[in-house]
Amino acid sequence: GGGVSVCSVCSAGTFSLDAAPECLPCGNGTFSAAAGASYCEGCDPGTFSTGSQSVCTDCPAGRFQWTNGSSFCIDCSPGTNSSKGAVVCSFCAHGTYSGYGYEECTSCPEHQNTTGIGKTNVSDCIPHCLTGFSGYNGVE
Repeated sequence: GGGVSVCSVCSAGTFSLDAAPECLPCGNGTFSAAAGASYCEGCDPGTFSTGSQSVCTDCPAGRFQWTNGSSFCIDCSPGTNSSKGAVVCSFCAHGTYSGYGYEECTSCPEHQNTTGIGKTNVSDCIPHCLTGFSGYNGVE
């Protein structure tokens, strides 16, 4: 007599080729959103996957990823920051600074400013009186 075979649907995060004996996990940097997938898709820029995932995860704030199909995110360089799911990091604005992997740039102390954008340390903040004020070291 002939045997009866039972076919099982591959779960999300896995895939199967025709007549494969088992479901295979999606690899790093890929995902399958629905059950019964025949392939895994690459994660979009700004996201990552460590494999066997049904969805890619947004890069956390302070990190980024510009490529498709990544398994990791990269820390923003000093002088930059990013929000969740970033494809690139942005330079810190005038009057702010940051170190590695900052979610937000830190404001200079009161009556201090930077000489430009993308500054990396509080030592880049220098005394500065606002328009209409005068003084030494930012103090009237």
